[in-house]
Amino acid sequence: MAGIALALLGKLGLVISSLYSFSSIIFFRSSDPFRVVRVFQVLGVSVLLLFSAARLFRDSHWWRELLRSLPLIICAFGCLGVVGTVGNFWALRQPHSVTGYEESWFFICLAGFLLSVFILRRYKRHKNCTANHA
Repeated sequence: MAGIALALLGKLGLVISSLYSFSSIIFFRSSDPFRVVRVFQVLGVSVLLLFSAARLFRDSHWWRELLRSLPLIICAFGCLGVVGTVGNFWALRQPHSVTGYEESWFFICLAGFLLSVFILRRYKRHKNCTANHA
């Protein structure tokens, strides 16, 4: 039961810290430098919780699979966070507008999100196909 709780908390923290990681670095680095530190602390604690869950389950295969897909997961959620942040900037300004800097990061992160999800889906599909044939 403790392993399941650790895995759930670790995955939840990973998603939350990933959503805020890129937007904190890109938009809030100079105005709130401790925000970046807090985001990476949550990321570190989440990875430790996931590692602890893998140790409790005695499943090193699950841990290795997670480590392989972790950069893509962080990239996908981080890019999604930047897209959401730029959307909030656009919605909160009257008249609705974004700067050129925000617009360029929006399109970069939209492409990064789509690419990360495409690679993750392909990786998962390939893994499932090889597992079914074995």
